[in-house]
Amino acid sequence: MIDNDDHVHEVWIMTRDGEELTIELWKDLESIHVHGGDGESYTCCREEIVTHTVPKYERAGWTLTANYEVA
Repeated sequence: MIDNDDHVHEVWIMTRDGEELTIELWKDLESIHVHGGDGESYTCCREEIVTHTVPKYERAGWTLTANYEVA
């Protein structure tokens, strides 16, 4: 995750072999940014993260270790 996360609404953290990736859902509830992994940025909704993005990384060997809303 980047240092200034004022724009972030919710975060998913995944790990694999000592590596970490962060999936961010921005406050517009449409912008998705992945730091690590494939480094993706795209527009969709939270449901897409839960039903597509997280499972895609799990199939690639990543483990979801945290999920939280940013206050």
